Amino acid sequence: MLRLPGRLAVLAALGSCSLQRLSRSRLVSVSRAAQSVCQRRSLWTSLAAAAADGGDSFAEPPLTEAKWRARLTPHQFAVTRLGDTEPAFSGRLPAASSASDQYGCVCCGAALFRAGDKFDSGSGWPSFTAAAGSGADGLPRDTNVMTRRDTSYGMVREETLCRRCGAHLGHLFNDGPPPTGLRYCINAAALTLLDREAESGGNDDRP
Repeated sequence: MLRLPGRLAVLAALGSCSLQRLSRSRLVSVSRAAQSVCQRRSLWTSLAAAAADGGDSFAEPPLTEAKWRARLTPHQFAVTRLGDTEPAFSGRLPAASSASDQYGCVCCGAALFRAGDKFDSGSGWPSFTAAAGSGADGLPRDTNVMTRRDTSYGMVREETLCRRCGAHLGHLFNDGPPPTGLRYCINAAALTLLDREAESGGNDDRP
């Protein structure tokens, strides 16, 4: 075995430790990336399966991944079908002309939120105090919005979904302003401004 002088031996040992740390760092990075992809794919699979067996009571029959990709932009697909979250302050909603205007699901056109319930939460995502058609408490009973427990990324949250097609919308928090105290934190990519004809006639056009 080759024996190095004291100083060279120390440098060699330090270099070996640095390489080991770098290797571990790269492995952790690759592992996290793979976990993220698996979580996204798992969400898509669970959404499709739930829609197929009625587990989450989605009103519309499920579409294949290929059909959703054909109907949506890549960004819309990543958010609504894979559960991605757009970066804070990056999304923009079309401006409503009145408080009664409604924002609907970009996937299926279901009415989800009223423009009059939108507020600036400072979070960087569109925020609403109530789901369209909800009662005084703002909770999504008997509306086109539904919630389910989300335990991803080491957190416990209430995920919001479109009840009609299962699109991922965002999350629901209880730190909103009066009168409901709720904050529906929603990805802009999941919403579209509904026109009057679509609202009254149930038009289901996709973008």
